[in-house]
Amino acid sequence: MMKYIIAVVALSCFVSCKVSAQGFNFVNCTAKEDGIYMQVSCTQYIECRDEVETIVNCPKGLVFDISDMRCEVRANVDPPCGDKMNCTGLTNDRYPYYDRNCTWYYTCRNEKMIGNAQECIPDTVFDILRQICTVPEDVCPPCGTGEGFVEPCPTDAPQHKVKANIDKMAAPEDVSLFSLEELKDLE
Repeated sequence: MMKYIIAVVALSCFVSCKVSAQGFNFVNCTAKEDGIYMQVSCTQYIECRDEVETIVNCPKGLVFDISDMRCEVRANVDPPCGDKMNCTGLTNDRYPYYDRNCTWYYTCRNEKMIGNAQECIPDTVFDILRQICTVPEDVCPPCGTGEGFVEPCPTDAPQHKVKANIDKMAAPEDVSLFSLEELKDLE
């Protein structure tokens, strides 16, 4: 019975799939215009050229952006392949990448991420309150230690609220966002 199932699967794929030296491709480029037709993984896509399909690898360090149909830096690509942040509901400010230990930040304008993600200089983290990169001792948690902060870090640090709001972006009805001025007033 198992041999029969394998034979049927192999025969059906032979009819509908084209096999190349690179493996199974699920795009038949016959009579298709040259172009990109399918994302294979976060770093590969299928391109048709002269009716021949080819699996193309993005250059090292880049991922495939399905919306622009090209390889881009990870920070400029939407998840799941990239780190581009969703600015919906966020004020016009800069925000740390918490998953990068706050050593990178991005800018939101009119509810869209603008420009590229920016990296802080070595040994610094992004301070959301002052909108600068500085040493971790001068930044309240979760981005810094707060040890050198002029005043004691508030127990209900504004950064925690911003992080919680960003984490809640999947459930926008639960999100309450603060402007930078409102965050400073919470201290």
